[in-house]
Amino acid sequence: MRPRTSGPDAAALDAVLGDLDRQLREQVKRALGVELDGSVTSLAFLDHYLGLARSETRAPILDLLAASAGAYFGELVRREFGGTWVGRAGEPRGFRLLLGAAYLHFTPVALALSAILGREPDDEDVDCGLHLDIRGGNEPDGASDAAFIEERLMAVPPVPEDQFYTLTTRFETIALIVDLLAQRRAQGGSEPHTYTLDDYSHALS
Repeated sequence: MRPRTSGPDAAALDAVLGDLDRQLREQVKRALGVELDGSVTSLAFLDHYLGLARSETRAPILDLLAASAGAYFGELVRREFGGTWVGRAGEPRGFRLLLGAAYLHFTPVALALSAILGREPDDEDVDCGLHLDIRGGNEPDGASDAAFIEERLMAVPPVPEDQFYTLTTRFETIALIVDLLAQRRAQGGSEPHTYTLDDYSHALS
């Protein structure tokens, strides 16, 4: 099995992710009496728990909750689709997950913060995007993955506003993107590919 973290801070990052994941599970168990088991269905309980904090305005509390929920969510996604965490151990908002099943990277802690707030954070430095390859693809149409997915998602029925920022919806969106890109590769005759840190080096440099 591939290590879950990479880079010069990998060991420290791995330890922080483990601690944050455990903290989140303990918090949810105390508050809801529910054991988060790392399954996709557990995201419904996590979304409910995060919704309870919607009136919270203290930045340190929000940052800690977003960090722990982001670690849990990111690990769940990583187990489902493969991938590697990168970042500095002391900067959770910068923890980035690079997927293995498709070229897709994002910041789980930022997505968790938007789930808590029920909207995009006001801080422009908080990156809530799902980032795809913007380079021209090898497919016959020459479109990049980003352009291809943008067009396909335009045809998907809109999500109710109160569900748009939930981690459940984020997971469903990621799963759909992975599936659409896999179909595109198969239809173009490409062999399956597992993306590694080297594949992302141009975007992260």
